[in-house]
Amino acid sequence: MADKLEFEVDRSRGRVVVLRVRGRIDGRSAPDLMKRGLEEQAPDRTLILNLSEIGFVSSAGVGALMVLSDTASRQGGSVRLPAPSDAVMTLLKLLNLHNYLAIDATESAALGAMGA
Repeated sequence: MADKLEFEVDRSRGRVVVLRVRGRIDGRSAPDLMKRGLEEQAPDRTLILNLSEIGFVSSAGVGALMVLSDTASRQGGSVRLPAPSDAVMTLLKLLNLHNYLAIDATESAALGAMGA
């Protein structure tokens, strides 16, 4: 699978932006995820980061997720992860980050939690 991530952005929900990501998040692609996620963040904005189509995530990918989450928190916003793929969820549980990050069962549930 290629290192390049594919992104789809939905900005039609006011203060909530949905960023759907496909591919692998590794040392080469994690900076792309972080850059794209940071571009979508703004004060008091929620980023719904849909990683349901991620086949692999490395420690660099986890680092990118933590930077996005921390940046959003400092700006008064948040990051939500709806229905992370098995690869993502396994790593989040292994690192006990599933208790730190906002994880929703579906993208609809994440949107509902934000009133979007």
